[in-house]
Parts: sequence; structure tokens; C-alpha cells
Amino acid sequence: MTKVVKLLLVTIILNSLNAQVSFTENASASGISVTCGDTYIGNGVSFYDYDMDGLDDITLTTDANDGLRFYKNIGGFFVQQTINIPDLNYQTK
Repeated sequence: MTKVVKLLLVTIILNSLNAQVSFTENASASGISVTCGDTYIGNGVSFYDYDMDGLDDITLTTDANDGLRFYKNIGGFFVQQTINIPDLNYQTK
């Protein structure tokens, strides 16, 4: 019985070592250098291929008195697009 318990503990410990999340921030290197500002409960982001080129584009919501930001995906690099929609005077999600 103790062998089973020891084997179970070793398995749990080894599994937890391999289950760590690795995150590397590379938004600036991809062309997106915007902060969300001081908003309540954070901001929103959407991924959608709005120009139908097969690559997901990004839309970011913003703080009050700052417009929505649209970024076109050009081979993994994002370029901010100017879209003729009115700026909002309140924060968006």
C-alpha cells in the first residue's frame, strides 16, 4: 500500500512540474503598443478576419474618450487601421 501512495505522490509532483503556463509578452514586437487605460473590470478584445484575407484581425476596446482600435493582421504583424466610425465618450468592453 505504501508503494502505491509513494507512486501516486511522485506522479502528482511530476505532473504539476510539467503543467506550468509559459507566457511571453510580444505585443509591441507584433505592432500593437496600446494600453487599456484606467477602466472598470478591464477591456475587451476580439479576433475576426474583417478583410477576409484568411488572417484574424484584432479589435481593442479603450478607455473613455478614446476610440476603438482596429489592427489588420499582415503576416503576423499588426498595423492600426483608421475606420470611419465615431469616437465614443465612454469606455467600451
